[in-house]
Amino acid sequence: MIRIIILIFFLGAFIINAQAQSEEELQDLIEEINEKKRKARAGKTVEMGINLTQTITQFIPFNESVRRAGPFTFLYRSGKGAKRFNLELGVRIQDDNINNDNYFNLAAGFLKRKEINSKFSYYTSYNGIINFGSFNEPNDTFNDQGTIGFGLGLGFEYKITDNLKLMTETHLILGITDEDPSLNTIPPIGLFLIVDFNKD
Repeated sequence: MIRIIILIFFLGAFIINAQAQSEEELQDLIEEINEKKRKARAGKTVEMGINLTQTITQFIPFNESVRRAGPFTFLYRSGKGAKRFNLELGVRIQDDNINNDNYFNLAAGFLKRKEINSKFSYYTSYNGIINFGSFNEPNDTFNDQGTIGFGLGLGFEYKITDNLKLMTETHLILGITDEDPSLNTIPPIGLFLIVDFNKD
């Protein structure tokens, strides 16, 4: 009887110890996974921007053509270091029988940034481009043509604060427009305000 009690005691102690070790190993594994996630997120940022040109022209009396603020209204960027994923979107859909100035413009790709000094930097971007309608710039005829192709962008940025900056960019777009080869140059007429959401 005593042997059975002793056996049960040691068996219970073994089970409790094994369970405690298992819980400790599980906790260590969870902490290791969380640490890997923290390291993966370190240095990553998300940037979001909006084209301010049309808003500015409501207060400053530029001529009418300046109100065409370029193909993109919103931008989204994410990544770490100098390289970022780049997404830009511009849409105008309006039922207007007088003016045919609707458009849809989408650019998706990546960019690489280079600092000039503590305030100024420039970048080059490489994007796939989809366009319907127009590129919303002064030399555009606002017709119903569509373009699909590749865009090379060059942009300049001015840092206001660590999380706020101004940006303008120009695009060279090589593509197919209504089944014909085309080359479009988009001048730097849009002024973007960008907010940098640091994930650190």
